Amino acid sequence: MAVDDKTPFLQLPLPHAQNNSNEDVERLRNAYLMLDAFAEALSIAVAGKAAQNHQHEMDTIIGLIDALADKAAKDHQHTLESLTDTDVAGATNGHFLKRVGTKWQPGTVQPGDVPSFEEAINARLPLTGGNLTGSLMAIDRLVAQATANGNAHVWLRNSVGKNRGLVYWDRNSGAVSLRVYADDGNGNDVAVGSLVLHADGTLSFNNNTVWHAGHKATAAQFRAGTTNTVLTSDGVWAAAGYVGLSGAAGSTLAAGTYAPNFGAGLNFHNVVAGNITIG
Repeated sequence: MAVDDKTPFLQLPLPHAQNNSNEDVERLRNAYLMLDAFAEALSIAVAGKAAQNHQHEMDTIIGLIDALADKAAKDHQHTLESLTDTDVAGATNGHFLKRVGTKWQPGTVQPGDVPSFEEAINARLPLTGGNLTGSLMAIDRLVAQATANGNAHVWLRNSVGKNRGLVYWDRNSGAVSLRVYADDGNGNDVAVGSLVLHADGTLSFNNNTVWHAGHKATAAQFRAGTTNTVLTSDGVWAAAGYVGLSGAAGSTLAAGTYAPNFGAGLNFHNVVAGNITIG
């Protein structure tokens, strides 16, 4: 019996040394027939394939034209209105897109739209009220402006917030006042002193007029009698000095001697406290 040796892939019969020639001749014939059938099948299969460098027309590819018909052109552009999750019918200049529910809609940015924005703003000093700790430097000027129906105030307080001083402008009188406050013993802040610069330029302290060098009486004012000027020692001396005699048109004063002309009469009177004296 012949040894049935075969190729590993196609299982074609192979000659064997132990086989007789007549046995291997038949086996080789079968191998050739099997190779012919394999070559025929391979040729048929290759004939149905395209060349390696072949090209296809788009319409020869089954389903490609229909698939591309639902696709946008490469240079197409979308408008916001064409998007399914937008509603921008009411958009105007300056609007932003905000997500509201399931739609992007036009709107303005609110403080709550920005994460941590409100917390950051609240940490800053407000325009009205609030407390500023530490020093405040105002370059050029610091202004306290009155309201339409109020006065302008700058309060000075101690470390526990009690009023101890006030600088304010009174809209009715136009005066600028500096007040000092103290505790009345019952926890109430009361004014204990006030220095006022009035709109007419006068100055008063605790409702008393403050007199200054501008109120100094001259000799003539002192002799005439005045109640709104200040008497000084030089004013007193000048008031007590020489006074020309009325009606003495011919009187002369030479070398310390007064030579009066009594043609118009003689009239003596004192100008300081004391008795009338002729000497």
